[in-house]
Amino acid sequence: MASVQSDTANNLTSSTLSAELKKTERDVEEKEKQINYLFENMTDGFALCEIICDEKNIPYDYRILEVNKAYEEQCGIKGSDIIGKTVLEFFPDIEKSWIEIYGEIALTQKPRTFINFNHNTARHYKTSAFSPKKGQFALLFRDTTERKQKEQSLIDARDEAEHANKAKSEFLSSMSHELRTPLHAVLGYAQLLEIKDDDQFTEDNRDQVKEILHGGRHLLDLINDVLDLSKIEAGHMDISIEKIRLNEMLQKCMAMIQPLADKQSIRLHNQVDTNSNHIVLVDYRRFKQVILNLLSNAVKYNHENGEVTLSSLEIDSRYIRVMIEDTGLGIDLEHKQQIFEPFIRKAKTITTVSGTGIGLTITKNLIEAMGGKVDFESTPGQGSCFWVDIPLAEDVPT
Repeated sequence: MASVQSDTANNLTSSTLSAELKKTERDVEEKEKQINYLFENMTDGFALCEIICDEKNIPYDYRILEVNKAYEEQCGIKGSDIIGKTVLEFFPDIEKSWIEIYGEIALTQKPRTFINFNHNTARHYKTSAFSPKKGQFALLFRDTTERKQKEQSLIDARDEAEHANKAKSEFLSSMSHELRTPLHAVLGYAQLLEIKDDDQFTEDNRDQVKEILHGGRHLLDLINDVLDLSKIEAGHMDISIEKIRLNEMLQKCMAMIQPLADKQSIRLHNQVDTNSNHIVLVDYRRFKQVILNLLSNAVKYNHENGEVTLSSLEIDSRYIRVMIEDTGLGIDLEHKQQIFEPFIRKAKTITTVSGTGIGLTITKNLIEAMGGKVDFESTPGQGSCFWVDIPLAEDVPT
């Protein structure tokens, strides 16, 4: 009885083991199918190779063991034509350096990633190489030729645009000089007529001379702005950094803008501490140009009987902020990114305001060339506040 039970138990155990073994085999077979499917349908090219060494264990060739469909498509080679062959048999002109690189990967099993150009296929590839087993290496690569071509097209387009922009800037610079010479002569003769004391020179004649002077000076301002912009774009703008006492320069700028403010009934407020000892590192002439431009804008784009306030704030030990706030037209913040582009004028109402539309472009470039930055906040209908952050000198006197 005990023997029968033992045989039965053994049969059950054997049956169970057989069933589990068949299940394992089916699982393995299924996994192999999945792996083969992925291998054949992956978009990256794949090749498995074994390195061939001489008697001193120095790699001199390698044999292709397996490739996938993507390899065939990207390299234009059938697997049946290359599998089992060595690379020197199929590509006798291959650079020996590649055999050395792949040999090192196969023998040290240290993976590498590189971008290369294959002269045989005339294609660019991004390749990851690794060693699944010592003496073998696998290549997983992707054809990046189209991307490289697009990148090169973008580089060529950029270079062409930069060349055209440089040519434009040089042309504008040359033309500006050519235009200023006869314009100065026109203004000079107009000024002589303005002071002419002649009974035959009527009031209408004098008004006409004033219009000539007004138009000529406006044109001269435009030419000067275009000349500055062309110098900046051509990289010919000279900046000479020096130590300047900030409050003294700002007072001079306020005094220079006062006549324009009086003409438009704008009240100026200087809230910069006259006893402050802030020393800044700027180009004196260019920084004064920046402040005058911002003050001029604050006056021109203001309401009659409006206000302009000049103030300063030490941000940290390295920078001080100069702020110019007005009660004028304001700017839509949707135009904030465009406001420093050339020939953009985005104030709410500009029909009666003369200007070139490149003053803020010049301001931004000049400030950045001096190691600072410019920005603003604005509320349409209420006004704007432009500010510049400029470097402080380290040795500030007490």
